[in-house]
Amino acid sequence: MLSEIYVPKTQLAEAVDCIYINWAESFETRSWAMPLLHQEVFFNLGDVFDVSDPMSSDTSQRDSWVSGIYTRPLRVLTQGKHLTVGILFKPWGLYQTFGINAQDLSNYSIDTRTILNNSLESFVRENAQKLPPRELLSSLERYLLPSYQAKPVKRQVLQQVEQLDLTGFEKGKMRQLAHGLGLSSKTLIDYFNTTIGISPVKYFHLRVVNRALRQIRLHPTKSLTEIGLELGFYDQAHFIRVFRSFCGMSPREYRKSLQVLA
Repeated sequence: MLSEIYVPKTQLAEAVDCIYINWAESFETRSWAMPLLHQEVFFNLGDVFDVSDPMSSDTSQRDSWVSGIYTRPLRVLTQGKHLTVGILFKPWGLYQTFGINAQDLSNYSIDTRTILNNSLESFVRENAQKLPPRELLSSLERYLLPSYQAKPVKRQVLQQVEQLDLTGFEKGKMRQLAHGLGLSSKTLIDYFNTTIGISPVKYFHLRVVNRALRQIRLHPTKSLTEIGLELGFYDQAHFIRVFRSFCGMSPREYRKSLQVLA
């Protein structure tokens, strides 16, 4: 499968990590998509591309969708001709770009046409096969710019949470953090739910799990115990418990799944 990734060059970069296109004449896989700190707008222009949530009746068996942050793994099935275009947003990107309340899309996806302007999907479908990949992605950035709302995001709040370590969420720590930011605990939690879709604690833990996923992919022979300790987990049991709560499997099982797909 071939891919092209484009990083926005305009103020859209404040909310979007990248815009991408993947294509292949024939591609088939059954796999798990691990939870990532991204929201997404996705378009399937090929044959079968189904995403399902085993813990919910929600399914993304449709041609396009907008999804919030998932805190659990999803099943993915692709078959036949493959052509997909997607926009990966930062954790607060849907709120900042379109003013969407992220809590409405937490662990959930909805048809693009239901929540966004139909013309976005029309633009992608009309241009995906006639423009070169790089040109398509840069054109998509320019198309999105007029819709960009640039709603303010309190970066200092995010930075304070990101600077905590795994011992930072002991009982009462959220109250102390909120007080230091001049907020009530409820205001801090409401802010995260609205802009990101999950609580500060889940946001922090998912950040750590995302780092673990990356370390396991990049270092296939590195000790999992060593990876866990480097990330700040107390011991291997703590690492396994937090990792499994998001990924539905242990770090060892995830490493084995990568070996099967290789």
